[in-house]
Amino acid sequence: MKHCVWIILLLATCAAADPTPHAEFAHPMPGVDAEWSATSLAPFLEAIRDVRILGLGETTHGCSEMFAAKRRIIRLMVEQESVETLVFELSVGEGADLDDYVSGKRDDVREILNGLPLWMFRVEEFEELLVWIREHNLQAEHPVRIVGMESQYCDRSIRHVLESIEKEDPALARELREAFGAQRIAGPSSSAEEFHFLYQPIPSDVLGDFQQLHRSLRDHFGGRQPADSDEEADAYRHFKSIEQFIALAVLEDPMARAQLRDYVMFVNVMSAVERSRPGSRTIVWSHNEHVLKQVGNGGYDVLGRQLERWYGTSYYALGFDFGSGRYNAPDAGGFVHEVPAPEPGSFTALLLSLGGPDVFYDLRAAEASVEAGPLLSEPQSLRASAGGYVPKENGVMIHSREVTLPGRYDGLWSIAEVRPTTFLAL
Repeated sequence: MKHCVWIILLLATCAAADPTPHAEFAHPMPGVDAEWSATSLAPFLEAIRDVRILGLGETTHGCSEMFAAKRRIIRLMVEQESVETLVFELSVGEGADLDDYVSGKRDDVREILNGLPLWMFRVEEFEELLVWIREHNLQAEHPVRIVGMESQYCDRSIRHVLESIEKEDPALARELREAFGAQRIAGPSSSAEEFHFLYQPIPSDVLGDFQQLHRSLRDHFGGRQPADSDEEADAYRHFKSIEQFIALAVLEDPMARAQLRDYVMFVNVMSAVERSRPGSRTIVWSHNEHVLKQVGNGGYDVLGRQLERWYGTSYYALGFDFGSGRYNAPDAGGFVHEVPAPEPGSFTALLLSLGGPDVFYDLRAAEASVEAGPLLSEPQSLRASAGGYVPKENGVMIHSREVTLPGRYDGLWSIAEVRPTTFLAL
């Protein structure tokens, strides 16, 4: 009888103990409707305490809650006076237009956003962040700067560089504009009438015009970045964006183009980091598949992998995951897509069972754990990444896929339920 009592007590003790070694690395986070503070985000802020560059991913470009979570992380870090540079998956020229807004040089944020050719940033959730940054900058000793890192198209960079040249040499600016074609240059809040995008065929004669413009601008700058003023340095960065677009456009191999695209983003992020004030931090807002530190889907070094190799542990990749809900992504079957509850046994389901409503999982710490580390080496099921597309296999939408977590991210932020982003009114 005594032995039976002992066994019962032992079983009760084991049942009361935490059944998973992952629990100590999973920290409940407030949902988007709750109050956020340095206290409620303390485990996350501690995890990134010594980080210089924070990569904020997203499972899909079209989740409202992910935009809201990233917006709140940014706001809290800016208020702590640790972040002054925000780099977005926008073109260099679009970043400059938005920087003009947050610095008070322009007032037409909605017109700028609605003029973007890609859909993901034309949403209320992103506008709210920009409005807050502008208000913050009015009183800030060190204002927050907005930077674009993409060169998939460069019509806005052409406008910016010609506007800069026009101030010192109006005749040259007019000559370049007429030779290249005004219809290929963006307006203040709109894409060029004749818009050329990296993933659409570009006629050889048009590409020749881009190359001639590049040669003329190279001659103007004398082949090197001017050091006389910040304005001239900004103009030179737009010239380099045009150069990057041409380098991408001449590649016929899609894989080579994808590889170079991420390298271009890396170069532009690195440039933004090196221009930032010593001691300040930089946040990079992009997709999970760009901020991760492993080789990407196509077998090449993505942005996050290059940042990690250059900056080491000073770069921190935060991936996002979610349980269920709906998100935006263009597809022949419609724009809004439904995702059911995560499959039992998936890492998504495990994370959400360890806290709530959202969970921050400290992967960097877990990998170093004797108990949790070996378990993470097994493939884990997370939500399939949807960017400007819907993930499919054999034409059928998929919701999850298996990935190897060690070395992929430094942390995971899992959101219980998501809704589609809200598009701005025209």
